[in-house]
Amino acid sequence: MIIMYKLQLTFVALMLSAGAAVAEKRLSVAPTSTLPAIDGKLSDQCWRDAQPLSGFVRVNGKSPTEQTTARITYDAANLYVAFTCHASAPDRIRANTEQNDSNDIFGDDNVELFLDTNCDRTTYYHFVINPAGIHYEAVCDLSEWSRKEDWNPNWERKTTINERSWEAEIKIPFDSLDGAAPANAAVWGVNFCRSWRLKEVGEFSSWTGAEGFNRPEQFALAVFGVAADSGAFAQAVEKAILAPDVDPKVDLHMDRFYYPPDFGWMQIELTAETDTGYDLKLEIRDARAELVAAREFPLFNGRKKYEISLEIADWPLGRYVVSVALRDEQEKTIHAAHRIFIKRQLEPAPAAPSALKATIRSDGIILLDGKPFCPFVAEGWSPASPFARDSFNIATYGDLGSLSIAKPLGWPRLNLPWVTRTETETFILMPEEEKMYADIRKEVLERRSDPTLLCRLLKYEAHLPMYRGTVEHRTALDNVAECRRINEFVKRIDPHHLSSIHVDRPKYLPDYKDVADIVEIAYWSSSYAPSLITNLTRDLEKVRSIIGPGRAFKFWIGNSVPSPDSRTAEEIRCACYLTLMRGAAGIGFNTGHGGLAPSYTRHWSVYPGLYRELMELFSILTTLQQEPLPEIIVEPEEIDYSLRRRDGKLYLIAVNTSKHLIDAKVSVADRSLMTKDIKVLFEERTIKPREAGFTDMFTAYEPHVYEFLSP
Repeated sequence: MIIMYKLQLTFVALMLSAGAAVAEKRLSVAPTSTLPAIDGKLSDQCWRDAQPLSGFVRVNGKSPTEQTTARITYDAANLYVAFTCHASAPDRIRANTEQNDSNDIFGDDNVELFLDTNCDRTTYYHFVINPAGIHYEAVCDLSEWSRKEDWNPNWERKTTINERSWEAEIKIPFDSLDGAAPANAAVWGVNFCRSWRLKEVGEFSSWTGAEGFNRPEQFALAVFGVAADSGAFAQAVEKAILAPDVDPKVDLHMDRFYYPPDFGWMQIELTAETDTGYDLKLEIRDARAELVAAREFPLFNGRKKYEISLEIADWPLGRYVVSVALRDEQEKTIHAAHRIFIKRQLEPAPAAPSALKATIRSDGIILLDGKPFCPFVAEGWSPASPFARDSFNIATYGDLGSLSIAKPLGWPRLNLPWVTRTETETFILMPEEEKMYADIRKEVLERRSDPTLLCRLLKYEAHLPMYRGTVEHRTALDNVAECRRINEFVKRIDPHHLSSIHVDRPKYLPDYKDVADIVEIAYWSSSYAPSLITNLTRDLEKVRSIIGPGRAFKFWIGNSVPSPDSRTAEEIRCACYLTLMRGAAGIGFNTGHGGLAPSYTRHWSVYPGLYRELMELFSILTTLQQEPLPEIIVEPEEIDYSLRRRDGKLYLIAVNTSKHLIDAKVSVADRSLMTKDIKVLFEERTIKPREAGFTDMFTAYEPHVYEFLSP
């Protein structure tokens, strides 16, 4: 088709003009008939024959302090890769991680291998190994921002450290990559990367010179089995660059998630990342699934965005599903996207109760005046949006402080030093002991009787190395013992308020779990990962298994970390539901690393409504259960769910943990629960059940809370 041809030419032009395009680096991968011994010693003939891939470039475009060379070859069954990492100070190589599949490996010296075996620039395999041979692997899909870290392929690796370098040797069976050996002229996307940790800030370099490691669009093109100067090589590269638009996509964005009752005009932006379709069809259905609006838009060549304004002031309160379909000339749907918005009345949030006699229940829940209380806060040096006012019940600093409820509680940090950075180290330089305790005493006494003070954070990132003295002459401290002594001192002066300690590496949890009343934790594999939801439930369950059933924990979620574009209102809402369902005592949002610009209006607008939802949800989830719960099954497995009773009613909390539209089946063994309509909280709708259950639609990452009336 002419349209397709134009699209391909445009794509080629972009690929060849972009400074970090995938076409910038290409290599020929030759097979080997002499197999390497996987012993970490690169003396085998196959490595002498393989093309050395050197000249690594840092992510900032500069040359690394110490260079790296990679090599790659293969046979009929396996892929073989080797790294030589030059090291002028091998005794200072960092390899602290002791557990496989831990994200802590990214804080070590390491090498990383990326394989995009179908060259779709979206899905890829990720392998990591540190100098001690500890490894990590994952399957990644950028279309879903997913990273499956529970993938455990059958691969071999061995490392050695010598006087001038450390080396890694890797063997990966092709059947571990869900395929056979690549055919001649097959093309993969590949990258070879290294993290160098001689300095605390580290250096990150790769053979392609990509601006980041997890950038499949910037991977090199590896052509198997043909020489680099052959016509077959050139044709294979051209074919890979001109790969057709096999997965056309369409998406939609609205200016808010929650709309107030009298809101006038809603703005919708439709995005069609393709020219292969014929038109776009927009539909909006209300809480009763009735069509309330529909529009059709013909596609124009080269135009990617289409905007529409809809007047919604007279629309009833409730949940609305907005759908857009990319269609062909026969009006057949090629691709579709679905999002929701909710119109609801948001009453002013009530003031928080007195925190003078805060306690921790035996299941790790904070109690104020004997009732469960869920701290909800955003922190970071970020601009604030008026769309998020009246959203957080814990006071904070900077512009975000304007978003708190009328009378928030306090959770301040003790006035201890932040971090000291030298050329090679990052650490905490603690004050002289006598002065430190005198200052802490004064600080604690000032608010000992303050009913608005809920908790004191003893130390943020308490796991960073602590010293006492000067930068040049200092003595190392036992962090855990130091923090424990500070907590005991604070609690002797003020036993009426809670204390907390913060770490952002799970490996420190066993040491810090009982240092204070509450442990604050973030996981880099979920909290701050590009894919927030993929590993979240697993990470929350790990927290509980480490700290035990009776400890309270506050879980941190990055809402602008790693970047605002990697977080949607839907994912934030989903993550909060899952976090409370897994027993967290509170939720904190890290709005740092540049913050969240006010232009992210839909994201900002989720917080006021979400706060009110979560306070109701928390009340349901924390109600102590006095009797057995009925048998209810929700399918498919992507729906995470929990059952609770409260005030004579049964509640089913169900959450879609995938980015796909799901029609879920709810099976109920107790037929007496099916005699009355089922109310869906927060959505202004009810469900008429069948005899043995019901079905309901979940959009991406959407939760539903079902209320069953007693028969």
